[in-house]
Amino acid sequence: IADLATRHRFIGMHPDSLQARLGPSECYVNQDGEPCYRVRLGHSDFHLEFHFHASPAQRIYAVRLNRI
Repeated sequence: IADLATRHRFIGMHPDSLQARLGPSECYVNQDGEPCYRVRLGHSDFHLEFHFHASPAQRIYAVRLNRI
């Protein structure tokens, strides 16, 4: 995950570009269809969540790693 964060600038990225890099999302953060990906670190599971503005520009403004 740290490697992904340092190699790719997700903030400002369009969700289509995110999907092109990481593949189809495995889950959604909320009803707006914001993508997330399941990550297993050690014995813990996380969601890597991407939040974007719902405007026509749809750019990612936040990336969060949340334990599930």
